[in-house]
Amino acid sequence: MNKLLLNPFESQTVPEVMTERISECYGNCLAFNRTGNLLAVGSFYGIVVIVDFDTYGPVVQLQGHEEVILSLCWSFNSFSVLSCGKDRTVRLWYLPDQKELLCLRTPSVPCHVEFHPKNTEYCIIDLSQHLSLLVNIQGLQGDMSVDELTSVVKIGAPKEVEDEERKLKDSLDDSRKQMGTVSKSPQEHFCFFAKDGEEIVRFDTSGTITCFSFEGLQPLRVYSLPGKGIRQVVMERRRNMFAVISHDRYIRVFSFASLLGDSDKPVTPVAQFTDIVGRSQWSCACFSGHYEYLLCGLKGSEHKILVWRIEDGQLEKTLEGPKESILDLAWNPRRNTIVSCGGSGSLYVWTKDYTENWSAFAPEFTELEENEEYVEREDEFDFIDGILKDKAESSDDEKQPVDIVSSFTDAYSDSPCDGNEFCMSVIINGKF
Repeated sequence: MNKLLLNPFESQTVPEVMTERISECYGNCLAFNRTGNLLAVGSFYGIVVIVDFDTYGPVVQLQGHEEVILSLCWSFNSFSVLSCGKDRTVRLWYLPDQKELLCLRTPSVPCHVEFHPKNTEYCIIDLSQHLSLLVNIQGLQGDMSVDELTSVVKIGAPKEVEDEERKLKDSLDDSRKQMGTVSKSPQEHFCFFAKDGEEIVRFDTSGTITCFSFEGLQPLRVYSLPGKGIRQVVMERRRNMFAVISHDRYIRVFSFASLLGDSDKPVTPVAQFTDIVGRSQWSCACFSGHYEYLLCGLKGSEHKILVWRIEDGQLEKTLEGPKESILDLAWNPRRNTIVSCGGSGSLYVWTKDYTENWSAFAPEFTELEENEEYVEREDEFDFIDGILKDKAESSDDEKQPVDIVSSFTDAYSDSPCDGNEFCMSVIINGKF
């Protein structure tokens, strides 16, 4: 494809047509690795499926969870995957051996897991009913409970930790009396690592942001967000921006730089979006690979995706798919490709429909409606002085060596550890 032949008045980065459908994964949540060549899919049946994004075929299935998977996270070098499920377990997978290294059992349903951006020995676990946990998983193997570990720290102020521990004890006592398990409630806390991993940012559903130090988990700053409570928080890979889905049907985009100022003032959003026509609630959201757009999925029975420009807050494009709801969205970090997860578990791949405009590049070019017999000129194949010289010069240019071995740092990479990347061998034995 020649970029000079494309229409300069159309965006060449926003996908617009659905080109592939992957129906073998039965997905509920999605996560791309840093390079975008592998896609992790958490299925309804507790299986983590690794999809090769060059062939759109599943290459590995990791079995261990007993119920639906709720969250996935890749390590920065793509060697490990962290998953959590409704069966109240968090599992660590090692892809080179395609096996499970660790299974952590939690007192309530874990809704979100995340690796430290620079040190995969640490991870955050957000529980559905109680405080989030910072866990040191170095050297841990096998099946164990979080309560048995000494390397677990609850993220929160001391009084909050005491209150949450009391709530946890009461809920466990009630569940024993009812001879059942603790039911899943809406998530109360959302915790994420900052860009350098030296701070942890915690979001409450009430709209309060608290910044903690990674060493010691001491509260540093407290902020308040506009809106009527938080439903979901989405981070972009470089951790320069984050988006908040609120109960007032707005999605607000904030800059992390705003969390470094005066904590007495409310944080001002960079942009905010809402469905003016339908006034529908948002189901999920994600940032584009180059962080120019915010991709938003509407909640409901329609597979409708809105692409917003963050810079000016304008709607760039609306994508409409099959008649089913949207569960999750993911934008490939290296390609202009979107993956949406439908309510049926099928994955839909959206790409750009490129149309080359040859007449804009060469005005004398004309499209042929039908085959025409070519009439050659009288001197078209005559020998002309200088042709041999031109061929010699062109052959010298072709002899220049082409480097296909060296690796180069991507300008849009979110990790400083380029070069040490795991690449899975693609072996397709048919559908499973």
